[in-house]
Amino acid sequence: MIFKGITAPGVGLYTTDIHNGYASATGTSFSSPMAAGLAALVWSAKPTFTRTQVFDVIKNSADDLGGIGPDRDFGFGRINALKALRLAVTGTKQFAGTNKAVAYPNPFNPKTQRRVTFTVPESISASDVEVKVYTSEGELVKKLDSLSWDGRNEAGVPAASGVYIFRVKTAKDAAVGKFALLK
Repeated sequence: MIFKGITAPGVGLYTTDIHNGYASATGTSFSSPMAAGLAALVWSAKPTFTRTQVFDVIKNSADDLGGIGPDRDFGFGRINALKALRLAVTGTKQFAGTNKAVAYPNPFNPKTQRRVTFTVPESISASDVEVKVYTSEGELVKKLDSLSWDGRNEAGVPAASGVYIFRVKTAKDAAVGKFALLK
């Protein structure tokens, strides 16, 4: 079965109401303008695109919901303006921030929080994890085989306060992030 549709947010949207206030609203009256607005954005970025090309960009950049691939409930998925414009302009949905890793807590205080935990986007989450923590000058502080760090360098000495850069490498890809260590 071929599904041709896409979805757009249409439940619990914050909008203006007739009493000069704001209200939560639901329905296609609210999702339809989002889809049309995205089509206009794509077309303004690429005015030579045909309507089929505009739809293909929106369809191919949608966030897949439900089962893998197009399905009865979500079609090709929920529209994603960032991915759609990126795809229209550059030909790819990927950008420098796609593989951004995050450290929590940030800032990290080893005395009160014991460990900082690193996370990567689900798309690159895999086995064979390797984390390298660097100073802001690029000097290696510690190589880890797990997604958490106690704040100690290779010699077992507590690292100094400052901004640190970390790189998480998995079997699928790698991601980079920053965090502050405070004492």
